[in-house]
Amino acid sequence: MGTRYLWFIAPAVIVTVAIIIFPWMFTIYMSLHDWQITGAQTFIGLENYVSAFADRRFIAAIWRTGLYAIFSVTLPVILGTAAATVFHHEFPLRGLLRGIFIMP
Repeated sequence: MGTRYLWFIAPAVIVTVAIIIFPWMFTIYMSLHDWQITGAQTFIGLENYVSAFADRRFIAAIWRTGLYAIFSVTLPVILGTAAATVFHHEFPLRGLLRGIFIMP
């Protein structure tokens, strides 16, 4: 078998690096520098993160985002599980109600 398998996974690795890993690393690099429109960059370390977490609006936005994520995930899961449980049991007009429920 040798190293033939590497030729098969190479395209996936290249695409992953190009689409996911490179932008992620570049974002980290940018966050550690002070960027100017003229192109001059100054290394400032974690100063951007310190100022972000010191800002009350940023903390409030994090809380709102967390609450939104919790409710937008848990409510549909609970409602979907309840609907699946109800539609699993036999009752009159079950087929009609299933069709109406699934329609967009």
